[in-house]
Amino acid sequence: MGECPQPLPHGPELRQGYMRSPQLEDGYTRIANEILEALAKANLSGRERRILDVVLRMTYGYHRKEARIKNRIFVEMTGIARSHVCHILRDLEEKNVIKTEKNVAIDGNKSTPTYRFQKNFKKWKVLPYTAILPYTATSVAIDGNKSKKRPGSCAPTNVLPGGDFPKEKYKENIYSCEFFSVTEKQHKVFQEAYSNLDLLSEYKKMAAWLEANPSKRKTPRGYPRFINNWLSKAAEKESEGKKDWFTSLPD
Repeated sequence: MGECPQPLPHGPELRQGYMRSPQLEDGYTRIANEILEALAKANLSGRERRILDVVLRMTYGYHRKEARIKNRIFVEMTGIARSHVCHILRDLEEKNVIKTEKNVAIDGNKSTPTYRFQKNFKKWKVLPYTAILPYTATSVAIDGNKSKKRPGSCAPTNVLPGGDFPKEKYKENIYSCEFFSVTEKQHKVFQEAYSNLDLLSEYKKMAAWLEANPSKRKTPRGYPRFINNWLSKAAEKESEGKKDWFTSLPD
């Protein structure tokens, strides 16, 4: 099977005279409504969805089930760094959202992989976002009197009287930034392991370091390991009395 055709001009090229109102006559991607509804519920990160959209564009967009797609195409169409593209593709494959076939050229060298979308969404290994289920419980009016049942309305099934959510199920993150978040459970584990560190200060240092070093940023799956490695190194240097150690940060 040959390489995919090049996608239509996009990005800066559109602003240089190509841009016009999109027309179906110029091409379209046929995707079943069931798949779109399943994707709407799938717990995929923003970058995972962008990479998946490229796979759909280069397969279904050309009325084919699979296609050879170079990393360069993913980079050009999404703006995601090449090093991150490989990680995201591997994550999507592990979640069984796409299938990858490694191709070998005649001379024995690796050639462009073939990608296929797994349209059987029941086989996806992704957790759906929390669904809001319909309920028929008697609601309470503002004056405290019972109001009529609303069988067609929707609301979370675990709402407490007065409309509050159970606090134990909606705990806030201890720290959040553009790159990662630390839950209360994770924070307690880190506190027990690295009791000599000011953890909130270390989280802020991580965020600043990642902002200054874009090539060192991780996929969402890789940040717990990154945080643990950082804290381990920081605790080691703290015990030695050394403060400036960022140049030797472990991957």
